[in-house]
Amino acid sequence: SFRMLGALITLSVALAPARRLSEAASTGNADCPCLTSAQRSLVTGWSDAKFVNADGTKVTLAGIVYSHPTDYGTNACVAHDAGQQPYCSKSEPPEWCADLWCYVDTATCTYPVLSSSYFLGAALKYSYATCGSKNSFASWFDDNAASDGSHAITDIADLLTGYLKDIVSTLELNQQEVSTSGATCEADSSCPCTTCTDNAVWKGSIDAQTVTIGLGDGVDPQSAAAKQDVCLASIVADSFTRIAAKESEPGRVGFEYYGSQSLGNYVQWPGMQDCDAYDPRYRPWYAAAASGPKDVVLVIDCSGSMSGERNRLAQAAAKLVVNTLTSADYVTIVKYSSSAYSYKSTLVKATDATKTDLKAWIDTNIDASGTTNFRAAFEKAWEVVDATTTSSGCNRIMLFLSDGEPNAWDADDYAAVAKKSASYSPPMHLLTYGLGEGADPTVLKGIACGSSGIYYSVTESTISDTMASYFQVLAPMLEPCKLRWTRYKDYYTGQQLLGACLASFELESANSATSCNGGLSGLGENGDSRVPKLIGVGCVDMNLVVDLGPALGQPGYPEAGTLRAHPEWKDFWAKVESDMAVCPRIELTTGQMETLRGEAGGASAMCGAEEVKKATEEVVLTFTASGSVSDYSDTSGLQQKIATAAGVDKSRVTISVVAASVIITATIAVPADTTAVAVQESLSSTLGTVATATAVLGITVESAPDMTTVKVQEEESSDSGLTDGEVAGIAIGATVGGVVLLVLVGLLLRSLLFKDAKPVFTCLEKSTAETKAAPV
Repeated sequence: SFRMLGALITLSVALAPARRLSEAASTGNADCPCLTSAQRSLVTGWSDAKFVNADGTKVTLAGIVYSHPTDYGTNACVAHDAGQQPYCSKSEPPEWCADLWCYVDTATCTYPVLSSSYFLGAALKYSYATCGSKNSFASWFDDNAASDGSHAITDIADLLTGYLKDIVSTLELNQQEVSTSGATCEADSSCPCTTCTDNAVWKGSIDAQTVTIGLGDGVDPQSAAAKQDVCLASIVADSFTRIAAKESEPGRVGFEYYGSQSLGNYVQWPGMQDCDAYDPRYRPWYAAAASGPKDVVLVIDCSGSMSGERNRLAQAAAKLVVNTLTSADYVTIVKYSSSAYSYKSTLVKATDATKTDLKAWIDTNIDASGTTNFRAAFEKAWEVVDATTTSSGCNRIMLFLSDGEPNAWDADDYAAVAKKSASYSPPMHLLTYGLGEGADPTVLKGIACGSSGIYYSVTESTISDTMASYFQVLAPMLEPCKLRWTRYKDYYTGQQLLGACLASFELESANSATSCNGGLSGLGENGDSRVPKLIGVGCVDMNLVVDLGPALGQPGYPEAGTLRAHPEWKDFWAKVESDMAVCPRIELTTGQMETLRGEAGGASAMCGAEEVKKATEEVVLTFTASGSVSDYSDTSGLQQKIATAAGVDKSRVTISVVAASVIITATIAVPADTTAVAVQESLSSTLGTVATATAVLGITVESAPDMTTVKVQEEESSDSGLTDGEVAGIAIGATVGGVVLLVLVGLLLRSLLFKDAKPVFTCLEKSTAETKAAPV
């Protein structure tokens, strides 16, 4: 089993009876006094040599060591975590950073305590209860606090928002370091959960002392990606257990959970025995946070060529997508063969009842007979969309599933689909899926390229990861840091739960601000083709803090002490509905769509270069590097690093690698909104010497880079890497900005002759012309 390393804070007396405590002196309640620093050194497993150094007390989280004060957690009830890394040093730390607690002696403490694994092998226990800490809802709204009036019920939503922002920001700030540290972390597994026991309240086998992780189906636990995911899980787990320590109660069911985008791993408090295949990416809570409200049109090929495996894939793919929908989404399904039919005449709200009906409709109607009439399929899809008067009011997406073999399709059809999809506001993004081995990508890719979409190849082994990729298209279309709510029925208890969720994203660099603090601002501007990349989604159920209680008209309504019984319940629910529907859209550029295509399927999924702003100059960067040409077969990473150093979009950089040592040439198309001099200055400041170029590019550079400016010579070409049919239908293509061969040869020779020279800047006058830059 997996055993969590890092700062796992776990509930040691998980479901002990709740107590009303009177706060004693600053050293804790008399029945549960705080340990002194001297007493801590006597705790079983504690070693000053192991856990204390000149900088203070050493704390380890996900393989990363932090220094806390020498008397951390001892001597008194204070906010020991205030100001401490990694959680509480931020400008807006989580609520629990200000809570009072201390380490205690379980032999003399009669109150619930928690077990800390900040210090592996040490049997340290700590308590919030002895220091008088209370659940937030009780603290703000119980009989003693009700007359205070300093809190509104909507503050509970703000409380969860704060908790989730903390989880997300900590994930984002640590993701890069974890990915490069090579740390090995372990986790308590959900299958089997060796410490879980049956619990009458939760109606399942749980362990409130732990957070468990379930690896995605088929995930190799020894892979680098899985190890990184487990280390990130330990960071999430630490936040989960601290929040649970402050807010949970033994008799109240409420979960904390996280799903990863890359592998579909699932992390949950409380730990639970669960060996069923569970991919969080296909759960409404995940989709709501990752993709926001949306209109979804599923178009499914039911022709005779779709029999057998392809038909099974189509049904499975459609159900996976339906499972992701929430009540903030609108949906329909169109089936087609010789003709086309729709589930309903308009898009309908994706309620639980609708989703159940849709899956039954898929089982009954998705078959295989007749011809493949793409034209009828699109006519019916547009008819349904045009007839819809009430929808999500946010992003639109069509998922078009087929084996890629229409009985009739020509250039006019490509143009008609592209024109119609672009006519909507917001536009309809077409994602096309070639089902099964041997599916023909020609037409499907052409349709996707003409309608701001992506073509995917789907096989039985890749179906889950591929269908989950639609989140990667929608996630960048919304501003980050938008809380989403999902109301659902707990599988085990049948109780109605309300989850608050937030998505996390990879940062551009270790020094970037988090997504909630503007760290993703500027992506897509001025020719930038970068897009936010999803890490995962974290959630905290409102029920962890307070029960929802029975709904109006249900037995037991209103139940005192519940959220629905509060007089401001309508205000709270209005905020929830607003959060679910809000749609701060971001339009993706052509370059950003190309980036997404490249991430989804590599070069074969890309449509062609973005037509960039007019460039009249290029900066040619030449240097020698160690190794052989074969070491540079993949230059994508080098291309991005040089683009970053130059301050331009990746699509403006073309890489050439030739032998004779290894000579690398990067040609940078200068954007219209800057100058060649500015690009050269940016390059010189970051790549101007052998040492700095080696550090920035991550390769061994053997000569100081030589930089030259040339005027662009006009060159016409329509080769976009697509078939003739795709080019005719969607008019995609780009030319590669040309540089006179003799100039390059001269630069290469000079680089070899003057290996230790400083950067040289030369301007070669040539004819001015417009160019298009293609990514390598």
